[in-house]
Amino acid sequence: MYECKRRVGFSEIDENRRLKITALINYLQDTCTFQSEDTGYPLEKLMEDGMGWFLLTWHIKIEELPMFGEEVTIKTWPNKYSGIMAGRNFTVEKDGKVISSADSNWVLMDKAKLRPLRVPEGMVDAYGLSDPLPGEWMGRKLRAPENPKTVYEFTVSPMHLDTNRHMNNAFYIDAALAAYYDDPGDGSCDPQQSQEPSPRSVTEIRVEYRNQAVLGDHILVQREDNSIVLATKDKILSIIEIN
Repeated sequence: MYECKRRVGFSEIDENRRLKITALINYLQDTCTFQSEDTGYPLEKLMEDGMGWFLLTWHIKIEELPMFGEEVTIKTWPNKYSGIMAGRNFTVEKDGKVISSADSNWVLMDKAKLRPLRVPEGMVDAYGLSDPLPGEWMGRKLRAPENPKTVYEFTVSPMHLDTNRHMNNAFYIDAALAAYYDDPGDGSCDPQQSQEPSPRSVTEIRVEYRNQAVLGDHILVQREDNSIVLATKDKILSIIEIN
């Protein structure tokens, strides 16, 4: 198990002084990346070897979002290695109490060939393996809504990209939250003006990533009930369910 502590900063909070959901997701991503850095597999090595971790699914459960200035401990550990797949759990604790938890599935990719790789034994030994979090967690697939309505559109710009030259995982959820909170029903949603709701109004987020968005892609953000789809004109990129 790997852990790190974070103090909630001003740039990470909403108008209610609570941690934004997308900031929470960044905490999770940062923590597993720090584990990789600290166990002999830093970003530089992965890039030199032409490898990268690609996220397939998130299932995030939120009981409480911490307030500005509060300190939290994020813990993470691999819970399975199965062929080309790897699973990872997370918890976020405040004063010794778990306030958020997550399950995720990843694949190690050859970035040049865009083919999955088996996780090397040395990497498995470095990351370790622990028991999975108890509870009910999503499988690998979410059902696409049958008749989603386009809420707004945007184009992937350099600000969205990560080191894999794809849109960072958190931006998919950020785009979905904008549609979920601010859909006026006329296609005029502005994600730049999105306001997060009260801290307790979102308790669970499920995400399936199907395809990667890259620089210049024009993305349609579509919604049907609590299901949001990010898609180009010819393929689904991600399905996100928010409760």
